[in-house]
Amino acid sequence: YDPAVMLGVNFRYRMGTYLSLQTDVNYINLTSKGVIVLSLDRPNPNGTQDEYFENHPIWGKEQRLSVSPGIQLNLADPSDFVPYFDLGAMFTSTRVKTNRFRIGSIERNILRPQNINGNFINNNQPTVLGVGMYAGFGINMSFDKVVLDFGYRASLEKIPLRKFDEELKQF
Repeated sequence: YDPAVMLGVNFRYRMGTYLSLQTDVNYINLTSKGVIVLSLDRPNPNGTQDEYFENHPIWGKEQRLSVSPGIQLNLADPSDFVPYFDLGAMFTSTRVKTNRFRIGSIERNILRPQNINGNFINNNQPTVLGVGMYAGFGINMSFDKVVLDFGYRASLEKIPLRKFDEELKQF
């Protein structure tokens, strides 16, 4: 994927001195570019086949909306600088807008191709839901009623974009 900016908001409800419930809501538009590799056989002079590979461009665009509910545990008494640890679930709605490839002068859309009476018809791929989890740590910096978080968050998420593999095999 190309670098992108994720926009969102964080809601936090303090349950006590050390524990908060939180939810992040984020939106991002992603663009990808790459190559697909075709493995082909080519006859050689001795009558056998040699395998060779061709690279062809592939590109796509998708939209993601992510909701991440979780908890944040402050590791010190309230002050201007408080270290924290957070943990939660991730739910990501992904909508693929385009997914195309080109071989020579032929360009194809590979979103849910269907073979109907020998003709390929490309329908929009429905939105899919991915699930995962995150964990992180950092420092809360308090300024009157505003709190800034500086930290690191790692996540593991499965987004089932390959859900339609059987339809792609027809292509």
